[in-house]
Parts: sequence; C-alpha cells; structure tokens
Amino acid sequence: MKQAETASLAAKLALAQLAPMLASLVLARMVATHGADEFSAYSIVTFINITGFIAATGFLQSLYYLCGSALGRRQPAEYGATLGAGLIWATGLGGLCTLVSLLAGPASALAGVAPSLHPLIMRFGMIAACGLLPGTLLMVLRVHATMQGGAGLVTCIYAGGGLAAMAAAAALASFGAAGVLWGVAGVNWLMLAAMVTALRQKRLRLPRLTAGRAPLGAVFAIGWPTGAVIFMDSVASLISVMIVARCWLAATPLHACVLLCINVGLVCPLGLAQASIQRVSILHAQGDLPARDRCAWSVIAMAGAYGAIAGSLLGAFGPQICHALGLSVSEIAAGPIVTMSMLGGVVLACQSVIVVAASALRGLGVARAPLVQAVIGYGVVAAGCELLFGVTLNGGPAGVWWGLAAGFGATAAALLARCAKEFALRKGTLIRGQLPHTPLPTVT
Repeated sequence: MKQAETASLAAKLALAQLAPMLASLVLARMVATHGADEFSAYSIVTFINITGFIAATGFLQSLYYLCGSALGRRQPAEYGATLGAGLIWATGLGGLCTLVSLLAGPASALAGVAPSLHPLIMRFGMIAACGLLPGTLLMVLRVHATMQGGAGLVTCIYAGGGLAAMAAAAALASFGAAGVLWGVAGVNWLMLAAMVTALRQKRLRLPRLTAGRAPLGAVFAIGWPTGAVIFMDSVASLISVMIVARCWLAATPLHACVLLCINVGLVCPLGLAQASIQRVSILHAQGDLPARDRCAWSVIAMAGAYGAIAGSLLGAFGPQICHALGLSVSEIAAGPIVTMSMLGGVVLACQSVIVVAASALRGLGVARAPLVQAVIGYGVVAAGCELLFGVTLNGGPAGVWWGLAAGFGATAAALLARCAKEFALRKGTLIRGQLPHTPLPTVT
C-alpha cells in the first residue's frame, strides 16, 4: 500500500480519538473547578481505569493482525470467526475492567493514598464502572468497520461521542466529578448503539458471539503479550501517580495534568499504530515484503517526527496548559512544574515511537518480543528510577518524572533495535499457501 494511503488511514484513526481526548481536557477542567481533592480523586480513578482498559483494548488489538491476515489470505470464514472470538474476549475483559473500577477505593488505600481521598475515590470508581463494558465491545466493532473500509465511520462515531460527552458533562457539571463520570458512562453506551446501527445500515454483518477453540486461542496467543506490554506501560504512569499522591499530595493535580497532556498528545501515534498493524499484517500475508517494510519504517519515522514536535510543545507550554485547566501551582510544585513539563515532553516523544514500533512488530505476528523490553524498561527502569530519584534521593515530583523519562527512553531504544532485527530476519519470509499481491476481498 502506498505511503499516502497509509497516512490517510492513520489520520482517520487518529481523528477518531481526537475528540474523546480533547473532551478529556474539557472534563478535567470541569472537575478542577470543584477543588484539588475532587480533581485528585477523579485523576486517580481515571488512571486506574485507563490502566486496565488500555490493557484490555491492547489485548483486542490482536484482531487487527488476525483479521488482516485472514483478509490477505482470502479467508472470510476465518475473519468472521476471529471477530466472534473477539466479542467473547471483549465481554470478559469488560467485566474485569468493571471489577477493577469497583475496587479502586480499596486499591488506593493499600497504596497509601491520603485518607481524605478514599471516600471520593470509592464513589467515583463505582460510577465509572458503569461505562467500561461498552468500551471494550466497541473496540471489536471498530476493528470490523476499519477492516471493511469504514475508518471514516469510526471517526464520525468517536467524534460524536466526544462532543456528546462534553455536552452531557456540562449538563451534569453541578454534581462535580460524579456528574462528569455519569455523563461519560451514558455516552459510552450510546456510542455502542450508534456503531451497531451504522454497521447494519452499511450491510456489514455483525460477528456472532460464538467461536471455536482455535480462534479463541489465536486471539489469546497474540493478545495477551500485547495487553501485557500496554499494561506495564500504563502501570509505570499509575505508579508515578500513586507515589506523588502518597508523598506530595499537593502536587498530585499538576502531575496528573501533565500525564493527561501526554495521553492527549498520543492521539496521532495511536492512529499511526493502528494503521501500521493493519497494513503491515495484510502486506505480510500477501507476501509484498518491500511494501511491508516501507510501510512499517515510514510510519515509525512519522511517529518519531511527530513525537519530537509534540514533546517540545508540551515542554514549552506545560505550565500554561495546567493554568488553563484551572489548576493553581501550589508552593510545593511551583519549582518542579517546569521540569515536570519538560520531562513530560521527553516521555511523550519516546512513547510516540514505542506505540508505533510495537504495532509494526505485531503486524509481523511478533507479539512476545516487545514483552521483554517492556518488563525491563517499565517494570525495572521506570518504576525503580521513580522511587530512586523521587523518594530515595528526595527529588520530589520532578524526580519521579526523571524516572519516567529514563524508563520510556530505554524502552524506545530497545524496541527500535528489535524492529530492525525482526524485519531483517523476515525479508525472505512468506506465509505458506499465500498468493503474492492478491487483491483484498470485500467481506460482508
């Protein structure tokens, strides 16, 4: 596939996430007006749920590879069975995410978060739990629509969902963070209903909620390493929130704000990542190896360029963004906020490369290799350095960010090296029984 077409697909997938990400900033602004404690509790619940939810959707990213491979090999029955297995896994994972949200209060207490936040965290976790299941189910339908040329449809539904979430939160703003969370939960169910309706109108058959052992096992085999990598990525950020909330409670809102900016800044890389895994898997299955390699490396280069620009902007304007969200710079955080923003820019740049490089590997069917880099980079370097620089060496909130930057930087370098190795090893690899340059079928 031509680079311009890949970029177009990536742009559509990125736009699908832009409105919800921008909506998260608006929602944070609404919550911030109700005080630091409410914003801190809201942020902790949000990051706990993001950790579980992103791991679940990361698990389901295996559908891009498996469905893309099925299309590349002209196997529509396998495509449908894979989607059916995805729906079964999405239902179970959605239930697990719901349970995690319900346990957010006890988890924060065990982590040593300030007791004054416990009642708020428990209440917000229960409300947020109501909107997690439709999010995981929506991920499967999103893959189905994208694979069938409906990336524009996905963009419209997610953009509409972001606008609807802002409207619902504004209507319930008088209830504080609880009202915002109720609004988001309701909109998630509306988005799921809208996606089902749109797919039926486009005469795209919905996958059945049945699957044999083989497709269920295939989704698990590719999905669990992917979900584990993304889980450790999110845990590194969650640990930083817990450390700051335990040791420097007054700095928690600003710390959470920088992390929120990073999440918003990842809109473009996430779109590039989803386009990368989809196109690389199809080209690899078709045997068009030169096009596969050009696609993968061009997308990684785009992510690197974007990350450098976006990271620089966050480093330069992070304090102003915090002020715009209504957060006051407390005495304890007045000095570190500039350092936190600059190091947040470094983390954003590294993470942009990480998500795309890992997706390129998944397009080859290499899911477990990034797990090694993630364990070392996130589990050892990031978490260890957060505690070392922030607590042991008394670096404060800025020290925690030095730890994050070290962990994400090490992971980015390791993944780039692994990409170079894996693509070199597969220059002559073809999938048995495939037909090179076979046009993709239309599955309805």
